[in-house]
Amino acid sequence: MAVFDYRASNRSGELTEGVESAVDLQSAARALRARGLTPIELKPSAGGTAMPQPVGGKGEGKTAPRAGLTLPGFGSRAEHSSAEQVLRFTSELGILLQAGLPLDRAMKVQIDSAEPGVHRAMMEDILTTLKSGRSLTVGLEQHGSVFSSFYISMVRSGEASGNLAGVL
Repeated sequence: MAVFDYRASNRSGELTEGVESAVDLQSAARALRARGLTPIELKPSAGGTAMPQPVGGKGEGKTAPRAGLTLPGFGSRAEHSSAEQVLRFTSELGILLQAGLPLDRAMKVQIDSAEPGVHRAMMEDILTTLKSGRSLTVGLEQHGSVFSSFYISMVRSGEASGNLAGVL
């Protein structure tokens, strides 16, 4: 059996991390979902096929308030337009939405996992925009130096079609 490191969100949106033993990646993802966890990151463990004890015991993982969903320097002058950072933000948001989390809760999960700094402040600002009843597009437009007009248009299309998770 292979060993996979995971980061996942439980039904209440808390982040957990641990290891899962399974035949393959898909089987590991199914096992996590069967335990009520939504995989956010699942990758082969650096330890290979060894059978280490699950982190936190009993395979449930441990609470990870800063589970590594951070985007270092996101929004900083030096890296504000990094396609890799926007891609990661988009990918994680899409995964959380596909898992059934409402948009505001998905943003909160990302905020809770981010290190304090410009990136976290930007996401908090976007969440404030959402909670005031405005769209994600409006929140992103307020950070036009980070998100390109193409990206914002893509999100606008997803919102209009009701398929934001699919667009992300």
